Amino acid sequence: MNYVDTDVRCQTGSVRQAENKHPWMLIVPPPSVHDRDVPPVGAQSDAVSAAPIDRAHLAKFTFGDPELEAEVVGLFATQVVALCRDLRTCRDNSGWAFLTHSLKGSARAVGAWRMAELATVLEANSFADPTNTALLDDVEQLLQDAAQHMQFDPGPPPFGASA
Repeated sequence: MNYVDTDVRCQTGSVRQAENKHPWMLIVPPPSVHDRDVPPVGAQSDAVSAAPIDRAHLAKFTFGDPELEAEVVGLFATQVVALCRDLRTCRDNSGWAFLTHSLKGSARAVGAWRMAELATVLEANSFADPTNTALLDDVEQLLQDAAQHMQFDPGPPPFGASA
């Protein structure tokens, strides 16, 4: 293996030359979003899109460990609650873009494809779009559906959710 001038795949998918100043250290590129089997929006099978979380996708990244899976899903639920709360109070487009992009990435990471699709729509909206409230209600409902599907307790309904 050549330790100098190793091709490294960047997160953008481009390849750059990396010079390793330490010959004893192997350059390992970070895992890239492009290396994951993330189906494009709208391309999921009916069986996958029917489930709130794609368990097969999640199992690939948790090595089939049910405890790790539960921990990852719990962290995901906590983050979704916080993001929805912050999105409901967001009053600028740059903050809105950051929060919706975070929601989309988190949903894709655990295989919550329908939530990722909603986040994609939210990301394209401005913070003042009148449809955002209904879309956020849908995201929060999907979190509740995921809780039932994965058999975990996400806690009380998120801030501003309709019960």
